[in-house]
Amino acid sequence: MLYLILGLLMIRNLTIYDIKTTLEKKISPFYAASYGSIQNAIKNLLANQQIGFSEAVKDGRNKKVYFITAAGKKAFFDWMLSEIPVNKFNNEVLVRVFFFGFIQPEDQFRLVDDYVKKLRIEYEEICSFQTNLTIPESFQDKKEVVKFQLHTLDYGVQQLRLEIEWFEELKRSIQKENLHAEY
Repeated sequence: MLYLILGLLMIRNLTIYDIKTTLEKKISPFYAASYGSIQNAIKNLLANQQIGFSEAVKDGRNKKVYFITAAGKKAFFDWMLSEIPVNKFNNEVLVRVFFFGFIQPEDQFRLVDDYVKKLRIEYEEICSFQTNLTIPESFQDKKEVVKFQLHTLDYGVQQLRLEIEWFEELKRSIQKENLHAEY
């Protein structure tokens, strides 16, 4: 989360609300974050003097607008240039599937079917976002940054497509092994 926030602040100064909104709209295919985790990261970055903030009044409300410091830029680039580790992901859905043998086939099927429906909605939303995406004029000087952001968006689309296919196959397998059951 720390480097994600530093990276966002490399692009432009943001409030915590802006950070949360950006995560939801642009980074959600591969990263989820709560306000609490964002606030904890902000506290840590402030304590390490990697970010600072200025206060501004917007719509009659005081807002803290965060910016990256020289120390933050150094930490960000040190991280960016370090070796990329192979990351074992934690996936709660696969943990559940791992233990599906403990529940009835109709429950297995129902859970997978419900999950696939949610995945399809998310897939449609991200594809719509990808199709309707326009790059603001203010980002024209950041074409290289935008190019790789679009690559990660494509990764999210492909990952969702693969996940839907895999779970559809699992659903067919459950159904095939339990032909007598009605789902």
